[in-house]
Amino acid sequence: MDNLNVTNIVLIPKTQNPINMTSFRPISLCKVIYKVVSKMVANHLQMVLDLCIDSFQSAFVLGRLISDNILLAYEILHTFGQKRGGSKGLMALNWTWVKLTIEWNGVFVQEMMTKMGFAKTWVDMVMECISTVSYSVSINGLRGEKFRPIRGLSGLSISHLLFADDCILFGEATTRGVIALKNILKEYEDCSGQCINFDKSIVFF
Repeated sequence: MDNLNVTNIVLIPKTQNPINMTSFRPISLCKVIYKVVSKMVANHLQMVLDLCIDSFQSAFVLGRLISDNILLAYEILHTFGQKRGGSKGLMALNWTWVKLTIEWNGVFVQEMMTKMGFAKTWVDMVMECISTVSYSVSINGLRGEKFRPIRGLSGLSISHLLFADDCILFGEATTRGVIALKNILKEYEDCSGQCINFDKSIVFF
């Protein structure tokens, strides 16, 4: 599988004068045979994806529209804006995850899939696709040295809305609640390697 999973990365500038890695859009060029294998895995996974992904996540699952969560978020924030009394303050915290930060070669993804009840043969196949990948970066038409990645790749009471890499959390604006949330996010980061991009996050009271 190693030879089938060699991928070239081409960096496309997103700005006129790029100064750091976030100024580039990476395009992955992998082999056709690996694309076929990964597409087959994705198509089979699509059949049970709605059972694995939170109902508040509006992306990734067929039949769910990200616009639904956008409308809900606006409605809830409008309600916040109309609030004029009461002893409880409310807040909405919008954060986005830093992309490509899950420890693919670690055990997090494997343990999560096992915990969800996927068969061992399926988990092994997915991990084979993930763990055998190697990259080389093409710069000015020249292919760089091959390397392996250590990182890869959440009426009705609504507590959170999920938008692919973004999440909006609604709750009481209390010191205790914020500390609890901070501890939860820190524990999740320690387990998965996925952390919050504070440059793209905001809190609204």
